[in-house]
Amino acid sequence: GHECSFELVEACDKIVCDDWEPVTHRGLPTPARMHAAGVLSDERIHANLPQLLTGKRTGRESERERIHFAHIGLGLGDVAWGAAVYQRALQRGLGRRWELWHAPLWA
Repeated sequence: GHECSFELVEACDKIVCDDWEPVTHRGLPTPARMHAAGVLSDERIHANLPQLLTGKRTGRESERERIHFAHIGLGLGDVAWGAAVYQRALQRGLGRRWELWHAPLWA
């Protein structure tokens, strides 16, 4: 959770998050700890990931630009990682299928 120093984040040209609000509430990533300590303002956050993906905000603009990416606000990383683990298990013939319910509870 405490992946780097405040100084490292301060030295970056841009700070990008998957979603800044959940990052601040989680409190673990360095930018969230900096925000709680009053040394990082909301205005210093360059973009959330959807803003980069839709072109509303710019990403890297030069080879020398340093960007800190805080990724804990969305479950997207967890879903991607879980899918990769599942696919690798299928390829290797590992794992066991579990029945979680006989009939969906929502139907």
